[in-house]
Amino acid sequence: MQAEAMRVETDAHRRTESAPPLRIRRLDEEELPAIEQHLLEFGWLDRHARFGAGTSDLAVAAYVLRMNPSCAILVGAVEEASGKIVGLAGAQLALAPGHVKMAVTVHPDHSSCGLGRRLLRQALSGAAAQGQEVAHFFFSADNRPILALVCSLGADMAATFDRAELRLDAFGPPTPPPFVLLLRQGGHGSVRRVVAHPGICETLAAKSGRCSGDDGPPTCTQSGVWRGVAPRRS
Repeated sequence: MQAEAMRVETDAHRRTESAPPLRIRRLDEEELPAIEQHLLEFGWLDRHARFGAGTSDLAVAAYVLRMNPSCAILVGAVEEASGKIVGLAGAQLALAPGHVKMAVTVHPDHSSCGLGRRLLRQALSGAAAQGQEVAHFFFSADNRPILALVCSLGADMAATFDRAELRLDAFGPPTPPPFVLLLRQGGHGSVRRVVAHPGICETLAAKSGRCSGDDGPPTCTQSGVWRGVAPRRS
């Protein structure tokens, strides 16, 4: 079993090494034909695992026609040279407010190398940034790759093993770490410790005086270090 897993991993690594460079990015309306072509490249079994019912070419074309990239989050792995989409993850609005339906497909030449997980995480992060709260996954109970992928993301699996639900709290934008500002009160010379986030440092400094050790309010350098701001110490 261990040798088989090692062989699969080695084969995936070789395919990745020999494949053209990929760029993972958000897709727009102009790329719907490329999305359709990507989905049409899958055979009946893969289409059944992806769509359930409606596996014909016409059904796939109709599915793509209903996509709205201005509302949905569509993230693709695109070959830089040809523009071909080899992986796709989507977060499309569900009927319930704050809910999205997730889906992911990866071309067999790029499978078993973590691409599907990367695409899904970016789509989930995009949905969370939109203010969505819950993601839903629907799949066949015998689709082991998607089962393993969804479980690895921490989703709550249904007892029937054909759907899962994932809250998007963990995929939202990270909260900036707190900093301690050493603010010198104008005209008094006393120093005051104020805990704040980088985004409001300048506002606090403008209200309370200038920051000690600097000639002005805190500013962020190109290296990301805040001048006049000391990291919080426990």
